[in-house]
Amino acid sequence: MDLFQHWLDFHNVRRALIVKPYAQDDGYCLVASKALTPVLHTRIVLPLLQTFPTLLNPSSATPAALLWAYTAIESRAFKLNLIGADPLVLNTTLVPLADLANHVPSARDATLRIERFDPHTRMLRIVCAETAPAAGRELHLCYNDLANWQLLLYYGFTILQNPFDRVNLSFGPPDDDDGEVKKLMLLALGEELGFGLEHSVQASWVEGADQVVGAGLVGSLRLLLMDEEDLSRYSVENLETLLRESASERNEQAVLETLRGLFEGMREQYPTTLGEDQERVEAVVGEGLSRGEYYTLLYLVGQKEIIDNALEWVEAREECQVSGNTLDGGSQSPSVPR
Repeated sequence: MDLFQHWLDFHNVRRALIVKPYAQDDGYCLVASKALTPVLHTRIVLPLLQTFPTLLNPSSATPAALLWAYTAIESRAFKLNLIGADPLVLNTTLVPLADLANHVPSARDATLRIERFDPHTRMLRIVCAETAPAAGRELHLCYNDLANWQLLLYYGFTILQNPFDRVNLSFGPPDDDDGEVKKLMLLALGEELGFGLEHSVQASWVEGADQVVGAGLVGSLRLLLMDEEDLSRYSVENLETLLRESASERNEQAVLETLRGLFEGMREQYPTTLGEDQERVEAVVGEGLSRGEYYTLLYLVGQKEIIDNALEWVEAREECQVSGNTLDGGSQSPSVPR
């Protein structure tokens, strides 16, 4: 399909390839756009031409030009490889009609895939993936590896159990005394190992994830919370061991208390619980909630699930510490209830 040369030929479009109730009423119907263009041109563009004759060129203010402008604004932007260009460079490309297919988070699950855009023919091919979809099955595209906040910002929707959702954590730099400066230097030197001041946690159900709280986060906190005695035993040569084992019992207790305080504080900021939000999601589908409110609710559910999973992770480690079976190895996640 030549999405740029023939985008005016909307009369063959029957309906979008979307079946979800909240997707059907989003107001981006292409047929409606074509039908509405003459009305907008008569009521808006023509009066503007009369009011500002020196600012607007009549040749560029036709109904066709208005429809082109409207379609360009409503088009989704994709990062694509261009034929004849550097294969390692992704170029931002507008893709009209991309809303005909819904997003799935994994390219493996997509029934459609986007091939390269050819800037010479202005042709973008959207083809079936390796396995042809069964008759009557919804067609999907993987827009990209996007978290729910990105989907909400860029596309105006969110999805339940998004595998790319994270809860981000940021720690302030240590103070200026000698010990704290050493910690900051070790954090910088261990950046490639995963040490640092910026981290994130993820849900326990994410496929292929071996942990909720990453080894880099645990190791960084072990370093940041060390007392002078513990710190004296560490240098860049043995820094990596903090990813696998605790510095001391008191240090590990400080790490767990810090994580618990962080996650509990985050959870307390929300006026509703995860359970209440999940019940609301089930109750409000098709019950008058606006699309924006519904998708925001899905985003909140995802964030709260991650926070609850992280607290379960902390609780499991605390139980092991009390029982004497300390879980050495920051990269190993304890078995926690799902």
